[in-house]
Amino acid sequence: MPEDPRKAELLEHAQAHLFRSAKDYGEPIIARGRGATLVDTDGKEYLDFGSGQMAASIGHNHPAITEALQRSSERILHLNTPWSAKR
Repeated sequence: MPEDPRKAELLEHAQAHLFRSAKDYGEPIIARGRGATLVDTDGKEYLDFGSGQMAASIGHNHPAITEALQRSSERILHLNTPWSAKR
């Protein structure tokens, strides 16, 4: 598999713009996911054991979920909890 020539640019962009809670971003650079499989920028596949509760329960890019998210995002994406609490 040929190496993705954009790796350095992608890592630099991640360092500048993404939140880091424990360490800096590095390789592999995950490009996409489907079900329980992640694929990096070089096309190598990984089983996803680290994405957390949402991905573990529904997987990545399930068609029914992505369709529902798209419909929902046309109305609103996220509200802070106090807005949704009864007053």
